[in-house]
Amino acid sequence: MARKTPISLTRRELLGMSLPAAAALAGCASPVPGAAGRLTGYRMRVTLNYNDTLSGSYYYFFLINNRQSSIPQANGPVPVGGPVSGSTYGNGFATGNTPGTSGFTDFILYGQQLPIGQPQNNTALYHVINEPTLDVGNANYFDFRDIRQTGTALSTSDPITSGNPVSGSQLVTEIDLGQMVIDPATSLPYTTQAALLSGVQQMTWLQCNAISTNLLPRDPQTAVNKLYDSMGNNNIEQNFYVAVPVFLNGAFQPGVYPSTPSQETTGDVQPPGSVQDPKLDLVSWKIELFQSA
Repeated sequence: MARKTPISLTRRELLGMSLPAAAALAGCASPVPGAAGRLTGYRMRVTLNYNDTLSGSYYYFFLINNRQSSIPQANGPVPVGGPVSGSTYGNGFATGNTPGTSGFTDFILYGQQLPIGQPQNNTALYHVINEPTLDVGNANYFDFRDIRQTGTALSTSDPITSGNPVSGSQLVTEIDLGQMVIDPATSLPYTTQAALLSGVQQMTWLQCNAISTNLLPRDPQTAVNKLYDSMGNNNIEQNFYVAVPVFLNGAFQPGVYPSTPSQETTGDVQPPGSVQDPKLDLVSWKIELFQSA
């Protein structure tokens, strides 16, 4: 069972709270397709640190389940490992903690081999079309026909091309929460700021996970040497994710917020017994929610 975040707070609002905007990250702001650059100012910044410089041939996901759930125990994203008897790799990267569900509505993907779209600094933001009715998050084979790029990050580092051993192991990405408020008619963010803001105001908990993998298997029947890591201690369980309260104005990271592990585990690249690949090994993470200036 995934460890949940049994937090009970009163007024679930992000609006009205503010933090100073942090220094701009590498890269420039990019408007959401169809939204003419109109966003809400309510931001999420994700910092992921790995045990070695990131690889251009690997895939680095940050998955988000935005279902406007009023409780933190909603289904969340967990990694897909090797197939077991009677199953497949699914989409090759993630599924839901609850069997038969995808567990995510949106994700940020970093790498030099993005399957579709036009990335910025090797990063793009995607939405799963027709969620939650269509279980494309755990399809029988790897396929991006039911996933659409909804934009690029407002700012992002590009560790693979940084040429620096320190920044090369750290991925920092910032998005506007409005980029996850999707118009079902177009599968893209709404075109008015009012609609985007209304959608952000309805957000409560976001179930999140960071998943890194060396392969996205395209043949569901053939076992491959697929390695992966995600949040938590994968040596003990592979179905851990975090429930992030949108109404929390500040940093959410191991050991800081209640019911989170005291630290991220190092040396837990899966499957069991694998030779550890430090380029996949997540060693720390931080999720920040704040209002831009």
